[in-house]
Amino acid sequence: WTNRKLTNAQDNQKQKEQKLRLENALNIIRQTLVENNARLQTTLGVINSGRVQFDIQLDISAWDAVKDDISEYLHDPNLKKRIAYHFSRLNTTAKLNGMYLDFSVGIGAALGGVEAIRDALKNSLLETATFLAADIDEILLLIDNKLTNK
Repeated sequence: WTNRKLTNAQDNQKQKEQKLRLENALNIIRQTLVENNARLQTTLGVINSGRVQFDIQLDISAWDAVKDDISEYLHDPNLKKRIAYHFSRLNTTAKLNGMYLDFSVGIGAALGGVEAIRDALKNSLLETATFLAADIDEILLLIDNKLTNK
């Protein structure tokens, strides 16, 4: 009886710790999404005004910091997939911006026929940033639902 009680208490403590780790990880992701959304809105404004940004400063490192906790303790495969895919697309967006910068004011700008490439990069960057901004709103709703329903 004593051994069973002790085991149950240890299991309960372990579940509480796992739940707390998941909540902390989701809160970190949530805050990062909010911050990245502001950066994406700035980027959209800059590009739509015909300018180019040196660095859009998207925070991708937050996912690297908490993905183990989310992968292990989040039992919602849809939310897990959405978060991972979102951060993968953020990485792509940062790379697209670097390429767009190069073809706008860097060495790539000196190449012949650069206008078509630059326009394609601009359109791709706009499309991706717009998608990510909308995706953030959806993921935030899923995270908020997960955090409030614990």
